[in-house]
Amino acid sequence: MRKGFTLLEVMLALTIFAIAVAALVGFQARGYINDAKARHLTTAVQLARDKMTQYQLDIEKDIVKGGFPEEKEDAGTFDKPFEDYRWKAEVRKVELLLPPLGDAAGETTDQMMKMMTKQISDSVREVKMTITWQEMEKDQSFSVVTHIVKM
Repeated sequence: MRKGFTLLEVMLALTIFAIAVAALVGFQARGYINDAKARHLTTAVQLARDKMTQYQLDIEKDIVKGGFPEEKEDAGTFDKPFEDYRWKAEVRKVELLLPPLGDAAGETTDQMMKMMTKQISDSVREVKMTITWQEMEKDQSFSVVTHIVKM
């Protein structure tokens, strides 16, 4: 009776070990990728919140002075240590479509609906803030939208 392992047994054991190590390394690498994505997204959410708050305060100051923004776009980058992130702000009028009223509604109702939609368009703005960054050589982005009403 011989003691020890045959070459075939050793090769089979090494193959199983190599497959297990490759799977573990793959799981570990995927964990690092997911961690990086989570950190980028968390940073983008915080930057969007800060920039949106700044934008809202600026609009509120304009409202106090009697102004209200028309449609506009603005963009830029953040200061260090967030220079890899870019922001884009879009201010749009809120336009409501008139629902089909039919013939039974009458001209008075039609005029009233047009007046209401114009009033909403004149007093409500949609502000969209988009944060963009590079991740694995692709652009990734996160957007947040709010509405501001001038009373």
